[in-house]
Amino acid sequence: EFSELSLVFEDCISYETKLLFCLCDEIVNSSALYEDKIDDVISLLIKFLRERRKSLNESPLVSSIKKYILENLQENITLSMIASHVGYSPNYCDTIFKKCEGSSIINYLITQRITEAKRLIIEGVLPLKEIAVAIGYSDYNYFSRIFKKTVGCSPKDFSSN
Repeated sequence: EFSELSLVFEDCISYETKLLFCLCDEIVNSSALYEDKIDDVISLLIKFLRERRKSLNESPLVSSIKKYILENLQENITLSMIASHVGYSPNYCDTIFKKCEGSSIINYLITQRITEAKRLIIEGVLPLKEIAVAIGYSDYNYFSRIFKKTVGCSPKDFSSN
């Protein structure tokens, strides 16, 4: 596995990777108890490299679907809209996506929306109702139900943690 990561690493020295290495230098220079922090950074780096390797081998259709979803999270996206955008039938798109990703397009959409909602909640700039709208849910109650089902607590409880 290490040799696979090193090959990917050579291909993807990116801004994020360089940033992680700079962070390691800062940790070493500023903290006597840096081993645990360095381990965390290295774990993040390995996770990033695995994701990068996975995306390099990803189907162009799946990549297009993911890109469309990420660029349009705030919209009321439907499977039909996604399929129309990529030029295939909804059933074909969902079948290929499930085969490659292990879950449906709609589940991926929900996961991305909830991930963005959590980020916005942690950021603490927007009220919860505006966060719901910002990630494509015009009905706050529906957003709250989806959030609770996915995260295990309500958006309000999550924001107070």
